[in-house]
Amino acid sequence: MKARNPALSWVGWVWVLILIGGLWGARRSVEWIIQPPQTNIKADLDCIWIMTGIEPTETFAGTLRWWTGPWCMEFIPYYRPMTSTLWWFQYQLFGMEGLRSFTVVHLISHLLLLLLATRFFMLLLGTRMGALAVGLYAIHAAALLSLPTARAAFPVWKDSCDIWCAMAYVGSLTAYLHYLRSERPRSLMGAYGLFILAISFKEMAYTLPLLAVLLAWYEGKLKSQARVLAGFFGIAAAAWAFRWWALEGWGFRTGTNGAWLQRGLLVIGGPLGILAVRNDWFPVAILLLITAAGFAMKRGGGRIAWGLAGLGLMAWVYASAVVQLSPLDLSFRLLMIETWGLVLWAGIFLVLFARFMQRRERGQILGYGWAVITQLPLLTQPIGSHGLYFVALGWAVWLAYALTDGFAILKEWVVKKYAPAG
Repeated sequence: MKARNPALSWVGWVWVLILIGGLWGARRSVEWIIQPPQTNIKADLDCIWIMTGIEPTETFAGTLRWWTGPWCMEFIPYYRPMTSTLWWFQYQLFGMEGLRSFTVVHLISHLLLLLLATRFFMLLLGTRMGALAVGLYAIHAAALLSLPTARAAFPVWKDSCDIWCAMAYVGSLTAYLHYLRSERPRSLMGAYGLFILAISFKEMAYTLPLLAVLLAWYEGKLKSQARVLAGFFGIAAAAWAFRWWALEGWGFRTGTNGAWLQRGLLVIGGPLGILAVRNDWFPVAILLLITAAGFAMKRGGGRIAWGLAGLGLMAWVYASAVVQLSPLDLSFRLLMIETWGLVLWAGIFLVLFARFMQRRERGQILGYGWAVITQLPLLTQPIGSHGLYFVALGWAVWLAYALTDGFAILKEWVVKKYAPAG
């Protein structure tokens, strides 16, 4: 009789827990499946726009035109041929009154993405760290620090394109990781093929060559991968040229009146970036001054303390100029619980980020790079938070390392505090 493998059993339970976390994180979709608010699939304005291209298409042959042109209303042209084709098949199967079935497909797609992401990050980062990262992603843990999460992609089926693109994207990176470790041509062809598939789902996939560079760096093979990485960039250039021809230009692109700068601050700064965008510099000023005082008490921290104190005073002056409150009114804010709540919120992130900069852990750098790179297409696009579905995976990896580091520090402190003398 073959003995059970306890490690395999443990990993199996991890996968089950991640799927349970995924169901909890997507519970709005579960609610729609159990008791949908309506039966018609035109759940919002975006769904109505989508159906203007799909509803009139009666035959599969009619869908082929989406590979050489837009599939939505003429004044809002999109080029996402695989996305529109899958929606067309769902429409043929479930009809206009199939909101529940559309939502089931949406939910199952998300759960499959979680499984694919778990496999990829376990291979890349190790079983424990990979599982922790995807588990945090599944339950939207990053929301505690107001970092991007996948929550906004539920429950409406129109955001399935984000999930399907993410599945092909992660699949491509997984195949490329296998190639980096085995150099099998079949793995590389799979990576290229899944990259093309991801592009046909959504424009987010054009960031994949940059993540492939990051992945090669993480594996320590960046210099030897120049030709292979050039292949990713070549595919992206050819696909973009074809897209330009199909749409006769940019397609749907309206800009955001300079909001790219604000979105950039939110990506790289987390809660500190949020306060900066909101022009709420008063908590930032307090936080900088507190941090300066902490460095001043450390040996050799004088220069850092003076620098932070100077930044804190500048933030204090800027806060008074923007909010246009007197120094006395600003001082009264020091007595408000809300102010200190914001200081604590931003302070936790500052500590985590300072440790990140100090440790320079390769896996955490990869997670942060993932978040920044995948955010690039969103900086100038008028999208909702559902566009952060894939970005959130990077932040989940970053947060997994931050929490692991925090627990290690706490454990070390407890051991030193309560270890028996001698």
